[in-house]
Amino acid sequence: MNKIVEEYNHFRQVGLGLNTKMMNCNEIKIDIRAAGKKLKLLEQNTLILDDEQDIDIVMDFALFELLINNMNFIERYYELGLPESVEENVLLEGKLNAFTSLFEVIEVDKENCLINLIDILDSDKKYSLIDIGFSQTCWIGILFFTRLIPLPEFNMTGGVSFGFRREKKERLLNGFRFQQLKFNNKIRSIDKYLYFYNQQRIFGSPIHKIEMT
Repeated sequence: MNKIVEEYNHFRQVGLGLNTKMMNCNEIKIDIRAAGKKLKLLEQNTLILDDEQDIDIVMDFALFELLINNMNFIERYYELGLPESVEENVLLEGKLNAFTSLFEVIEVDKENCLINLIDILDSDKKYSLIDIGFSQTCWIGILFFTRLIPLPEFNMTGGVSFGFRREKKERLLNGFRFQQLKFNNKIRSIDKYLYFYNQQRIFGSPIHKIEMT
């Protein structure tokens, strides 16, 4: 196992602990109910989950997409100054700089758990992603919407992904362009997330779940 993969595994463990701390934070609370309502997974105050990934989606949405006073949960948690280690702080800062997009896999290095991507919503910018599980099961040409978390030595994801086959690319992009026109080219992160979430429920393709952080 190379050094980068070892560091990735370390930050995954840091991330699991950090997620637990955020969920148990007394100063601010994660609004699961509001997230479930926005995702249309809430019925009479009960979350109705159709898939095992749904709870991960609800958590991801609640942490990153719901805003209070123009700040998401991650930003409000960061302001509390609660990280207990350098690694926690580095990971939290990575989450602050995280962004979602629709990516296309252009190269896979299974030995080094590396996936090379292009961001097809932003001028085909290129990124590399470390993910042990997904790197073994993905294939060139697959599209997936995910949240990329940049760390000093590598990129990882927030754990949730919506997969699509390559033949759906133009349909997805045409629909996204319509969303941009609808919002006068000022589409918000939450609107982008909801668009691809809804498209995934209509014609998405199951893919190996990316590791949670």
